[in-house]
Amino acid sequence: FFTAAAEAMRRILIDNARRKKSLKHGGDRQRINLDKDVLRYDDDSPADNLIALDEALSRLAENDSIKSEVVKLRYFAGMSIEQTAEI
Repeated sequence: FFTAAAEAMRRILIDNARRKKSLKHGGDRQRINLDKDVLRYDDDSPADNLIALDEALSRLAENDSIKSEVVKLRYFAGMSIEQTAEI
């Protein structure tokens, strides 16, 4: 169950990141964060990071599917090391 839930969460996050980067949704615009530093430019948007993570997970799955599943369970399902080990 948790493996399927982690995979579903990963797909939802990746689809959302890709949607945000699409031209229809302003993907060609530079994104900036407004925080304490007033207007600090941030090269790595969360969408870019999620897409890069998805690509890395796909490459990892090709080489070692078990390690890929561990990353999905820990990162996307928020499971502890002990919980992941039980699965």
